[in-house]
Amino acid sequence: MRSSSIPIDLRDPANQAGLKKHGYTDEEIALYNNVKGDPEYKDFEIVIEPNRQEGESTFMGASAVNMQRLVDNAIEKLKTEWEVDPGTANLIRLNVLETLADDLKARGAGRFAIKRAGSIIEGYQKTNLKEVLKDYIDGWSGMMTKQDAALEFLEELKEIPRNKPQLMAYASKYAQDMLRNQEPMDRISAKMRSLAFIYFLGGSLRAALVNFTQNYVTGIPFLAREVGAKSLKAEKLYHKAMFDVATGKNISKIEQKMLDEMINKGVAEDQFIRQINREVKGVVGQATGKVVDILSKPFSWMEKLNRKSAALAMFREKYRYSSNKTYTAEEAFHKAFEEAQDFVYKTHYLMTKANLPSIAAGGDIGAQFLKTAYTFRRFTHNYLLSLHHSLNGEDGKLALNVMARSLAYVVLLAGLPAIPFLDDLLDEWEKFFGTPVRANMRKTLRETGGPVLEKLGMAGIPALMGIDISGSLKIGVPLAGAGTPQDTIYGVYGGMARKSLNAMSAVEREDYLRAMEFASPSFIEAVLKAYRMSETGVTTPRGRVITDEQGKPIRLGTGEGIAQAAGFRPERLARISGEHWTMENVQKHFKGRKDDLYSRYRLAQTPEEKRRVIRDMQKFNMEARKYRGVIPPITATSMGQATQQKPEKSFVGFGRMMESPP
Repeated sequence: MRSSSIPIDLRDPANQAGLKKHGYTDEEIALYNNVKGDPEYKDFEIVIEPNRQEGESTFMGASAVNMQRLVDNAIEKLKTEWEVDPGTANLIRLNVLETLADDLKARGAGRFAIKRAGSIIEGYQKTNLKEVLKDYIDGWSGMMTKQDAALEFLEELKEIPRNKPQLMAYASKYAQDMLRNQEPMDRISAKMRSLAFIYFLGGSLRAALVNFTQNYVTGIPFLAREVGAKSLKAEKLYHKAMFDVATGKNISKIEQKMLDEMINKGVAEDQFIRQINREVKGVVGQATGKVVDILSKPFSWMEKLNRKSAALAMFREKYRYSSNKTYTAEEAFHKAFEEAQDFVYKTHYLMTKANLPSIAAGGDIGAQFLKTAYTFRRFTHNYLLSLHHSLNGEDGKLALNVMARSLAYVVLLAGLPAIPFLDDLLDEWEKFFGTPVRANMRKTLRETGGPVLEKLGMAGIPALMGIDISGSLKIGVPLAGAGTPQDTIYGVYGGMARKSLNAMSAVEREDYLRAMEFASPSFIEAVLKAYRMSETGVTTPRGRVITDEQGKPIRLGTGEGIAQAAGFRPERLARISGEHWTMENVQKHFKGRKDDLYSRYRLAQTPEEKRRVIRDMQKFNMEARKYRGVIPPITATSMGQATQQKPEKSFVGFGRMMESPP
């Protein structure tokens, strides 16, 4: 009896992974039993073991032509040095080449073309076949696209001048990264990013609304450069396109043809959501996958609306222009289509790995870490880059029209502090100089135009409707500002860790409702938070009641509660929180100055030095008086307590306790 093992690739969609006792599924056990009972394999000892595949880096740079040449050379040596007959040598050659080809095909969608067993082996997926077919088509499409891209990359690389070696190195790395297939680390990173999306943005109407603002922040400003920045023509064209796409009306046959082609090419698809769903479904069951689909709907619908609207607005303008020239109808369509496609990518960006920073696109562990940390930073990065590139006008001269229009819409939608980096710079100013700049801005706006101008100027148009989305549109200074360097580096994952720690702290305090709130995904947390704030009032994570400027506890009204449950932060709560943060900045500044004065007084050696310190303390009190009790003044009592040189009684007692026997 022969004894052998047949390796079954546990990563193959037809096989999946392992036996139930080791985490294997029922379908996989059926596969094992079916093969074991097949008469064709009766003389074999059947075991299931992983078919270990080489890492993707092994194949990068490996030429199929060169590999075949090496095999041919080795076979020739077998014939001459080992006296292997030509028939056997040719059989060895064919088997080696076939095995190499299978290894190359197994890297991606080509695995479906590997020759299988002669009979059907049970164990393959039998349910959710639409998703199976979709994955199959996506896989083959990706493989064929890479084949086309490889030829295009080669042609582009040939055009790079020899005197630009750095550009050549960058372009070569980019091409290699784009043609590289996914490895285990890529899949882990993708799943982490996908789950972070579901946790923070899934089911969120707020996230969808913020996504909608991209039409104003990037779409209309860039369209205005094409149709005239000194009028509102861009606004008229873009709003009509958004209305027509949303309602499905007033779209001609040629425009529908353009939209269909945009969808078929993936340009007008919800690229970000499709990538998220594909990765999430790799780690969850079918039922959970359907829930993920539902939670993704608001963001998905808005992403497609944005891309279709941008494409339609630009296509209409360019097709009208091209039709008036000497182009044929087909030429006019293709020219307008290309312009519209470029416009979509210029304003709504390419949300795939092709648009990752070079340092985050590779397969090494450092690149994977950076790619994972890059979650939700993609729009910020692309937006700032687009503003930078917009400064170069069509005539090569400095042009500010796109940036000016874009920042104007940012202010209208999120207030003056939402101008990129401004809020963080003002925060640092308050800490350094002790001047409540943002509170003064709010006061000036209120005195000039009343509460309406105050809300509009500090939080934008949504604030007039009682909600605040300014935090989502603000762009902070990396490694600085209101957050910490860790916030910049770890991003959403640091936020998830903080929520987990807060949940555990709430459990320790036996505050189980608050613990559930912290641990829940954002769309559930919003509902729980709305209930708590409406019933018991607004409190800190440790239960301290938060009051308004009059000292009254804050409790959400009906409208505010509904907005909070939908994921929107009530404007009143955001305003009070912002004022409180400004107050703390001012208090920290004056506390630092006060501590410095106490230290100088302790270190003063002569009466003259002490008099100088006392004069500075008097100046401090004059400044503190303007804040009407917010900043405690320096008094003789506080100065005496701060400058006393007596032993610390509590520390002395602690030392005695540690010295005494138990």
